[in-house]
Amino acid sequence: MKKNPESGNIKNLASMQLLISYCTQMGSKYNPANQLISLARLRSLYTTAALAQDEVNNRVNEENNAKNLRYYAFQGLGTLCSSVVASYTSGGASIESIRDAQYLLRKVQGRRAKAIEPPPAVKEGETAAQVNHISASQSGMDQQINHFSRLITLLSADSIYKPNEEELTLEKLADRLELMKKRNEEVLTATAILTSARSQRNIVMYDHNAGMVDMALLTKKYVRSVYQGKGDEFKKINSIPFRNYRPKKKQSR
Repeated sequence: MKKNPESGNIKNLASMQLLISYCTQMGSKYNPANQLISLARLRSLYTTAALAQDEVNNRVNEENNAKNLRYYAFQGLGTLCSSVVASYTSGGASIESIRDAQYLLRKVQGRRAKAIEPPPAVKEGETAAQVNHISASQSGMDQQINHFSRLITLLSADSIYKPNEEELTLEKLADRLELMKKRNEEVLTATAILTSARSQRNIVMYDHNAGMVDMALLTKKYVRSVYQGKGDEFKKINSIPFRNYRPKKKQSR
């Protein structure tokens, strides 16, 4: 089962809600001098964080929907291009043009012209030479759009390409290309919006010395001082789990 990347944040929200409930039950005993952890302030932090998480959840759904639409726009592209090249070949295209079309077809499908030969055997005491190969699987969405566009350009420049099959015509291929571009751009936009929403959520929940989790941990320390680290009331509050998800700072070289 695919792990939900938001599960840790949701657990922190649930823990915050429980912490506020327990602190409320303390009644007059809960009376911190630090107003940053007053009940009113904790409730405000929780509400703001919950709204921020709701926004992230909505943006996650939008990104998933955009990715699904993009998947269907790209689905079967390799098969379509294979049919296009076969039609181009059967129509009497030149050997050079066919070779160019087949090259672009392989790029769309992420295949090599020929398999990579295995490295030569290494004799005892010798060090194997490092061999670097450029990946043939340039099948990322941007790359597929680029290779498909180049194939259409090649066909458009050759008057011999005039298929009778409607789905193989230049007009239909151009329509498919524009749809692919549109769906890919929609994903990029949705991802950017989701990244921004997560950034705002992280500030509310994990900002150093100001976020919801840090205030929750500070609250637990205050409760420890009230109960002197003893008793069932202290234990149930102290056992409430919180986890910070602040990004690690890069170490200077």
